[in-house]
Amino acid sequence: MLNASARPPGHANLVFTDRSLDPVYSEDALLIEGLRPALIKAGASERTVRRNVLCLLRLGHWLVKNVKPGIAARLYDKSLDKDAQEFGKQEGQAVATPLDHLRASQSPGGIAPIASRVELNPYPAPSYLDAPCRQGFC
Repeated sequence: MLNASARPPGHANLVFTDRSLDPVYSEDALLIEGLRPALIKAGASERTVRRNVLCLLRLGHWLVKNVKPGIAARLYDKSLDKDAQEFGKQEGQAVATPLDHLRASQSPGGIAPIASRVELNPYPAPSYLDAPCRQGFC
C-alpha cells in the first residue's frame, strides 16, 4: 500500500513507499500503486499483485539511485525498456512482465484476465476404470 511521505524542499518529486528507505518519483509511485486494483480486477492472486508492485517499486528506486528519468515519464519509450534490462541484469530481477502489466493497465481495455492455475486432473477418469467396481469385483 502506498504510504508516501514528502521529501525536503528541492526533492518534492520524490516519495518513500512502503517500508523502503529508498525514494521513488512521486508520479511512479502513483502509477505503480494504480496497478494493484487493475491486477486484482484481472483475477491475479494477491501474491502476483504484490510481486509485480514490489518489482516495479524496486525498478523505481533503482532509477532514482542512478539519476535516470522515471517510469511514468517514459512508460512507452524504448529507453525505459533498456533501463529495465540493465536493472534486471544488475539486480537479478525480471521486470518485463510487471512492466507489460503496468502498460496494459493504462490502456483503455486494461489488463486481460489472468488465467488461474491449471487443474492437474481436468478430466474425469474413464468409466472403464471403475467398471469392475460396478460389477462387484472391488
